[in-house]
Amino acid sequence: MADAENDTLHALLDAIADAVVRRDACGRVVYVNAGFRRAFGGAAADWVGRWFSPAPVGLGEHDVARLRRRYDSALDTVTGPAWYEWEESSLPDGGTVAVGRDVSARRAGEAALKGARDAAEETARAKETVFANVTHELRTPLNGVIGMADLLDKTPLTPEQHAYVAAVRDSGRHLLALVDDILDAAKLEAGAATL
Repeated sequence: MADAENDTLHALLDAIADAVVRRDACGRVVYVNAGFRRAFGGAAADWVGRWFSPAPVGLGEHDVARLRRRYDSALDTVTGPAWYEWEESSLPDGGTVAVGRDVSARRAGEAALKGARDAAEETARAKETVFANVTHELRTPLNGVIGMADLLDKTPLTPEQHAYVAAVRDSGRHLLALVDDILDAAKLEAGAATL
């Protein structure tokens, strides 16, 4: 490539914010753009001839032979640790060119979203447990009240007392039905309802 064309290409690559690194067939750096230098420091001459591979551990030689691959890597930058998404392509001369973009903010957002989802799921489980315990604790004395009202109704009482006992028993049954409705609503909200 003529020097003028090479200079034009380098000027274009320096104008983009992404990090660009070109390596030879042995993996040594041949070129880094301004975006790369802003992220990883140093001058272009400091990088030329050095070995730099953003590929995560576990990508073997058979992966390097691919024409194009994409991966994320955690790397140390001049501002601290950062996640970079790389797209690497093989070149006809056996070398590679990799373009990296800082995706730390995206990763942090994904982690925050996962944390919020996990917290919401934990809250839902805790809520379901509380509802189950509360409804059990309410049902037991309500069933006792209803049972005692039934027993009391079988004793010699005046008609007025029978009416009071019936009112207590009916109120207890309505309250027990309300507790069951609350439990059913909680199960629907938690997605645990069965037909």
